[in-house]
Amino acid sequence: MKASVVTKDMNTRPASDAGKLYSTGCLPLLIGWLLLDLICRAILWGIFSLFGKDLPVWSTAVRGTAYAILIPLGVILIATLVWILYVYISECISNFFRKDMKEKKIETQRKN
Repeated sequence: MKASVVTKDMNTRPASDAGKLYSTGCLPLLIGWLLLDLICRAILWGIFSLFGKDLPVWSTAVRGTAYAILIPLGVILIATLVWILYVYISECISNFFRKDMKEKKIETQRKN
């Protein structure tokens, strides 16, 4: 799409950040998940109370909600640690091979 179509004026430039998308990571998804979890629990408790069934105690509900948040955060943390370890190991391996190549270049230059 042309800038003139977006701004409706050919003499005006669009904002420099027009069309850019800024991500906040997975935090909004976790907050949305928490809200959906709490809303669903409230609906289920309301239905249970209509039929006279026993409601789960609050500690069980809070534990379930905590699991719903802490398990994804733990998975993200473990994935981040594995990624950092991968980057560190790959850097060490690439530096090892680069060092060998640099030494070979120096030796060939000395021979010439």
